[in-house]
Amino acid sequence: MIQFGAAMTKTGAATLIKTLIGHLGEAAPRALLAALFLVALATTSVISNKARVLLFFPIDITTTRQIGASALPFIVGLAIASHAALATHVATRVNLMVIGRSGYKFWDYTEFGFLLAIWWLVVTVFIVPLYWRF
Repeated sequence: MIQFGAAMTKTGAATLIKTLIGHLGEAAPRALLAALFLVALATTSVISNKARVLLFFPIDITTTRQIGASALPFIVGLAIASHAALATHVATRVNLMVIGRSGYKFWDYTEFGFLLAIWWLVVTVFIVPLYWRF
């Protein structure tokens, strides 16, 4: 996973993500938290949870330093987003084991998992800053 992070840095993808997120950070810390959550959530089916945290942790730290906010709510938001891999059965081993025996279809996970992921986003954006201040 360290190699994946190095590849993201070498190709410029990490810089692109940081630039896009940095523009949102100027608007408001909550918008930045939501953007970081959505970017991490978008990679749930492609990258494992540990690799996602390894990849996005430096982006979180750098971006929060740029806007002068505490990094703690963003790190907690990243941890929550990294475990919100609910939209597909591929992202989580338990979901992958259950889909074969249960008769679930891909759309079942997408339909309910997407709604749960949006709920996690709302809870993260509004509840996390109550406990960990910007």
